[in-house]
Amino acid sequence: MIKKIFILLAVPLFLLIIPQKLMAASISLSDPSSDILSEVNQEFEITVNLSINAADGTKYYLRSVFFKSGTNRYCGYTWSGQNWYNGPFSSNDGWKNLPSIIISSDSAQTRVKSKLDPLDNDCNSSGEYFFKVERYTQGGSGSFDDQNEQKIIVDIKAPTITVKPTLIKTPTATSGFKSKSDPIIVAPSITVSPTLAVIVINSSSISSILSSEFAISDSITASADVDLSTVAGLAGRRIGNLTYLTLIIGISLIFAAAFWSFKKINNFRN
Repeated sequence: MIKKIFILLAVPLFLLIIPQKLMAASISLSDPSSDILSEVNQEFEITVNLSINAADGTKYYLRSVFFKSGTNRYCGYTWSGQNWYNGPFSSNDGWKNLPSIIISSDSAQTRVKSKLDPLDNDCNSSGEYFFKVERYTQGGSGSFDDQNEQKIIVDIKAPTITVKPTLIKTPTATSGFKSKSDPIIVAPSITVSPTLAVIVINSSSISSILSSEFAISDSITASADVDLSTVAGLAGRRIGNLTYLTLIIGISLIFAAAFWSFKKINNFRN
């Protein structure tokens, strides 16, 4: 009776253990490209050797994950052979975006490539990380087999910010002087130099003076016309300098006084 009870208990236990032993899998990780990552986008490669009791031709998908010690917050990208992928994995056939391996003689080997995720707060800071591989079946069931997890040091240097000074031109006092780009207007300079005429009168030349009275008068009139035309020319040039006009009037008065003196002398002789 006791023997029958033992058999009844042993058979179910045997049936539970044998399938697990037959389906037991393990992963061996080797030949990492580096054990230090100094950039958040630096690629990490490693060889994966899967040992599993499965029929030849069975396909599995492999996901690379980074995580910090004592946590199960997995992160990172896995290279599928065509693009980088970081999920979803268990829905919408997401696991099929991962690199695959085909079992032959209960094993398969491949080299996977992965990198950190700079947008994931669990995966973008410096510190000590661990790396391992998750295996997905063709139906989308994922599991972490026994494996030798890899320790990786992430040492991301903080970016250096360089401030470049900007030169700003500020206006400066010019003390009334115009800049080189401004046109400089120079007024024409006119200098009037009056000439003092010295007239010598004697008895022998009085007759000639009298005979040239009208010629002198015409000359004075012509000179006045020239001076008036000069004044008109100056006004046309917009000089607007009253000093020049005063000098011209003074010269005219000198000629008028000379003419008046000739008249007086003529009247005195007569």
